[in-house]
Amino acid sequence: MHKGVGWLIGQHYQGRGRKSKLTKDQKNKLVELIKKGPEDNGFHCGIWNTAMIAELIWLKLEVR
Repeated sequence: MHKGVGWLIGQHYQGRGRKSKLTKDQKNKLVELIKKGPEDNGFHCGIWNTAMIAELIWLKLEVR
């Protein structure tokens, strides 16, 4: 009770975790690239996986 109702609704977790390296514009561009599919982005596989998306971010958005 001494910490208030914020603990009941999960506000104590606000601001934790790793900060995003991508801006909102970069995230929107990434969504559009993913929607086009891997073959339109230079990959030979027809299904996305996390390694391909990581490489896509590195090659197209220049963020590691």
